[in-house]
Amino acid sequence: MLEHEIDVSRGDVLAAGEIEVGQRFEAEIVWMDERPLDPARVYLLKHTTRTVTAEVDHGLVMNQIGTAMVTTARPLIFDRYTDNRGTGSFILIDSATHFTAGAGMILNPVRQRAAASARPSAAERLARLAREAATDADATEAVRRALEEILN
Repeated sequence: MLEHEIDVSRGDVLAAGEIEVGQRFEAEIVWMDERPLDPARVYLLKHTTRTVTAEVDHGLVMNQIGTAMVTTARPLIFDRYTDNRGTGSFILIDSATHFTAGAGMILNPVRQRAAASARPSAAERLARLAREAATDADATEAVRRALEEILN
């Protein structure tokens, strides 16, 4: 029982002590799709009740297991798989077919260095907009708007 009444809904996390929050982690991935994991593609990553877009740093082929760096478009609250299976695991979904293409176990968080005060380049901003979009059409529209803003 909580001491004070608070608004908690599906997907919220209650935690005691330190928690891991981040957008990059090292993971062991089992690839189950006939189509190889392509580092140039953006996948959907389902972790607990959240689904975000994600990129994986190198490819895998069907039935291959490998360690890779995963970068998500939005921060996740997670644990190492060895500490908590529920918040330490995820699935990768092909965004075009919605096929469950892979499953992963989080090994270690990757600590992000403090960002330099320099503003990200135009290419970095466009890539971030495309990664964060839910669909290809949304990505195209976001990049088009950003290009208009940059050029004007």
